[in-house]
Order: sequence, then structure tokens, then C-alpha cells
Amino acid sequence: MRDKMLGRPKEFLFKFSDHGPYYAMRGLRAFFQTLGGIRMNSKMQAMDKKGNVIPGLYAVGMDMGGLYDTSYDIKYPGFTSGFGMTGGLIAGRDAMRLVNESKN
Repeated sequence: MRDKMLGRPKEFLFKFSDHGPYYAMRGLRAFFQTLGGIRMNSKMQAMDKKGNVIPGLYAVGMDMGGLYDTSYDIKYPGFTSGFGMTGGLIAGRDAMRLVNESKN
């Protein structure tokens, strides 16, 4: 099997199941950032210098401090996109948890 349109090798291809749902999004890579700086926990909540969560404040993507230590891959726009989208999902879910808790 080979992608005739884009020329992708077979090790990057897989067959989708015949049942959805499927989701897609269109993205534009544009990065103006620093690497690191804000300490965050696994919920993407920003933390102060003492390690305490700052309620309601989230940071995602490359604003997270310590992810890449002192170096990063030369191809960082690709993997920062994935980390930014995943971090946004995690932060959004936790923010919704806070919203729902505040309603009770």
C-alpha cells in the first residue's frame, strides 16, 4: 500500500474503520514563542514560585517550563503543535470542571 497522491510510505498509512465519528481540523503553523517559563501541573494549571496552583489560570503549549530542558529538536514547530493542541484540550476540560463546580 502506498499513498499515490502524497507519496507517503506504507509505514505511515493505516485503514480507518468504516464507523465514525471522525473529526478533523485545519491548522496553520505560525510560532512566535519562547520555550519555557511557566510552571504548570498535569492539568495545565499555572503554578506560582512555591508550586501552588493559581486558580483559574492555565498555560498551554510552549509556555510550559521544563518540557525540553536546555535543548529542543530542530523540528519543533511540528511537535509543539501537537503539544499545544493536547494541552488546550486538557486545560479546557479542567476549566469546564471549575465552571461546573462553581454552579453547584
